[in-house]
Amino acid sequence: MKKKTNRQYHNGKLIPYEVIKAAKQGNVEAIGKIIDHYEGYINSVSTGLYIKPNGECEYIVDRQMHDEIVVRIIGAILKFEI
Repeated sequence: MKKKTNRQYHNGKLIPYEVIKAAKQGNVEAIGKIIDHYEGYINSVSTGLYIKPNGECEYIVDRQMHDEIVVRIIGAILKFEI
């Protein structure tokens, strides 16, 4: 399986400066846009193999890990220096 690059997760589009600036100032909508922008990447790094009791395997998103990543991204946004 070919590994996706970071650019492929969000179609190569960049987050506009105005959104970053608003997110830095605590705008919840802007923070949400940044989280949405990286949602595919967040899901990919928080996905793990789950083996069901009947022996079947399935890849699932670990919601606790996903939420921890989101919290850390929000913290990084608020500390980001422009």
